[in-house]
Amino acid sequence: MGNFSSNLENSALFNSPLNQDLSVAIDHFSATLQSIIDNRAPVIRLSVTLRHHAPWFTDEIRTAKAMRRRLERQWRADKTNANHQLYTDHCRVVNELIRNAKEVYYSSIIDNNHGNQQMFLQAINNLLYRKPLVRHPSTVF
Repeated sequence: MGNFSSNLENSALFNSPLNQDLSVAIDHFSATLQSIIDNRAPVIRLSVTLRHHAPWFTDEIRTAKAMRRRLERQWRADKTNANHQLYTDHCRVVNELIRNAKEVYYSSIIDNNHGNQQMFLQAINNLLYRKPLVRHPSTVF
């Protein structure tokens, strides 16, 4: 706090004449405080990647995963075998829910698109985590 006060006292805000226009003085005051704050506590910029939930992701899976995180925190806090067993059992439940949801989703896509080969192959590629092949035009000189 002392350094902040000394930076403020040594700034041009206190050393400039007070016969300025009020709007100019307010802008000067704001700029001075902003520069001091930026030096003391710089803005940290983070990039956040937003991803859409998978189409098979349900509210039941969301609540089960929240319960799994709760059980994990509880187990890590007290390190008992009973809590570890509850956590591992619930991990199996969550994994089974995800597996069943994926199975139902992809089965329905395959069943609904048995005549549409493009959708069928797209579902297979999604299921196998294949990326589409990017074809660039050839450059012939």
